[in-house]
Amino acid sequence: MSPGRGPSPRAACLLYAGVLLGFSFVATPAKFMAPGVATRDLLLVGRTSFGVFAWVEAAFVLLVAVLALRCRVARVGVTLVGVLVATQHLGLRPILDARVTAVVRGASPEPSGLHRVYGVLELVKLGTLLWIARSELRRAAGVAPGPWGAVVPGAEHPGSGVNPPISAPDRPSRALRGFPHGVGHE
Repeated sequence: MSPGRGPSPRAACLLYAGVLLGFSFVATPAKFMAPGVATRDLLLVGRTSFGVFAWVEAAFVLLVAVLALRCRVARVGVTLVGVLVATQHLGLRPILDARVTAVVRGASPEPSGLHRVYGVLELVKLGTLLWIARSELRRAAGVAPGPWGAVVPGAEHPGSGVNPPISAPDRPSRALRGFPHGVGHE
């Protein structure tokens, strides 16, 4: 946190990204590798853990949103994360829960690509959280973001030493020669 700037969403985004990575990309797939555990039991554990994780995600989205109120880039990213979380938990999870219920009751539902869609949304969410954190880190370092995150020379805070501005030549350009008040006089 820089003096006078207030708390940044950077740390909250990195923590959220770490929790998301651990839950969605490590723990969830790993449980299906457990030998001797029935798929029915794994699905019930998964349903419960995703239900708890929905509340964890809601808390993270709220925290990051509050911290991002003063930064346009972070607000855009948090809005995207919020839409992704709402899509997953209000749109996809009820359908996936119904499939789990059907499997637990002994049915064999038709194959569905919804788990893949959910996984892709998780990847987009993870990338967005890392993008917010990177943008906030660059902002704290005094580097102004340009198009697609490019560094804009001279747009940072003076004296920061980060990406120093391009120095002007000692002589004025030909376009300035001939102006009154000594501009361009050699």
